[in-house]
Amino acid sequence: MRNRHWFTAVAGLFTVLLLLGCNSSDSGQSNNNDATPGDEGGGSSGTEVTGETYVGLGPLASGSTVEFYELDPMTGQRTTGDPVATVTVDERGAYTLPGLNARWVEAVANSDYLDLYTIGTSYTEDAPASVSAILDTEESSRGLNVHLFTHLVAERAKWLLLNSEAESVSAAMTQARQEFSEDWALTLSPEALHFFYEPDAPVAELDDYAKLLAASSYVSRFTPDNPSLLNTLASDYAQSRLTLNTGSLFDMTTALSSRSHFYADRAISRLERVFSDEDSPVYWQLFARTLSGCEAARVFSSSTIVCLGEDRDTIEAVIPSGDGTYTKTLYFHPRATGMWALEVSMQENCNVNWTSYLGETSNTSMASDSTTDRVSHKLISGRRLIQGLYRLEVRFDRDECLVQKATLNFRKVATGTDSETSRGMYLLDKGEQFSGVVGNYENPTANIELSSTRAYMFYGNFSQSASDVEFSLGYDNSGAVALDLHVEEYYENNFGSGFIGIGAESSDESVGQLTQVYELEPLTLYRVWVENTSADTTTSLNDFRANGRRFFDLAME
Repeated sequence: MRNRHWFTAVAGLFTVLLLLGCNSSDSGQSNNNDATPGDEGGGSSGTEVTGETYVGLGPLASGSTVEFYELDPMTGQRTTGDPVATVTVDERGAYTLPGLNARWVEAVANSDYLDLYTIGTSYTEDAPASVSAILDTEESSRGLNVHLFTHLVAERAKWLLLNSEAESVSAAMTQARQEFSEDWALTLSPEALHFFYEPDAPVAELDDYAKLLAASSYVSRFTPDNPSLLNTLASDYAQSRLTLNTGSLFDMTTALSSRSHFYADRAISRLERVFSDEDSPVYWQLFARTLSGCEAARVFSSSTIVCLGEDRDTIEAVIPSGDGTYTKTLYFHPRATGMWALEVSMQENCNVNWTSYLGETSNTSMASDSTTDRVSHKLISGRRLIQGLYRLEVRFDRDECLVQKATLNFRKVATGTDSETSRGMYLLDKGEQFSGVVGNYENPTANIELSSTRAYMFYGNFSQSASDVEFSLGYDNSGAVALDLHVEEYYENNFGSGFIGIGAESSDESVGQLTQVYELEPLTLYRVWVENTSADTTTSLNDFRANGRRFFDLAME
């Protein structure tokens, strides 16, 4: 009998997506009614902003309060000592801004929050963290969320006003927002970011969310032993932005330069534990499948980091003049799971060798190559790589050649991973078209999953009943290319778990096109993989060829 445990957690995905993507009128009404009577700053005559926004270092505990203070538009000082409005948040830390007369208000929350780092805990107890934001109620489209980033921006704006470097709140916030966006390389405004992001957002926006998750998780980790950490970070940033090379702020950005993927993962796992239906990491791994910590690492690292995408990523390595061996060290970070090859291209033949390592500081090598050819190709690893930092050392013998630069091309040669629990996996959806790639490396051992001839994706039948799904595989068949499609069903029983192949209800094949229809069981996970069955496969890592990549499109109807 099939076990549906995996899908029990995933089945709640659409429900939560609807909650995240829609503005519930019930939620908005409830929050407005929670405003303290008589403290609504003018009530209906003020600016009424509708729609859910979120608050907290991590999402605040349900029932926590957010206080709003009216600010003098020139000095930024609070006009009264008491808040002009107070609202409570729901179970996800969401609130609706009440009607306010003032354009500029400061939102402050000093409550227990969801710990975005520590395993085995939920919300903090009697250990509140105070976060704030200076909000422009006339520009609600910018976002009204309150979290670590908005707190740093608010403190920076206050410092600018206090030190007469800005003449008004508007000027101070414009400058502070711009500075912060430059410092953190953000695409979105800080106030637009929150913990419940849209999984189909553009990659640049997902990178912004990853930075917020990673930084918030870092602060959650060290706040229990250093309760003043948040205040110290805010004070340091307000005065010096990111120019300090010592102190708590420097420690945080240094940690994010190498471990942003780790902290983002921890935040996702903590959110999953609280907001999914069951204690299963799969839910949030699917929800965050495209989230990458690479850009956060690249922003704060002094090292060269290449974020590996879906096709080819290139970097120029400048070789300074001199004698002996010159070593170029750089790091690469997959945005999603897969396999990659490295092409080294030079202007003339040169003695060059390289080694790839299984981590930023690890001495465990994945692959190596030594060549005197002007152009060489080789898989950078015989394994499928998940998100994280990997190191590459390229060594040039300057006594044997006069090469001044080399072009390093990272080429993706296989999509995905065979594991349903890996971060950065690919989840297919009915009605969409997915583009992928397979290579020509066939692993000679029994562990054929490590072959680049396979591209792995996953499909979930979210329906409560069985349904037919048509998979259409299209590819360029020039050069006698042949690709095949396989669908496997997830099982779990007393003897273990895994995937087992299922047969197609119907199949139709023509030149460069394969269409298969499968009957899929309700609430069940499937592994879908495309295989390169062409005759040009090889069992040698050294024999990878740049033209060995086969691109395909897979549509689900």
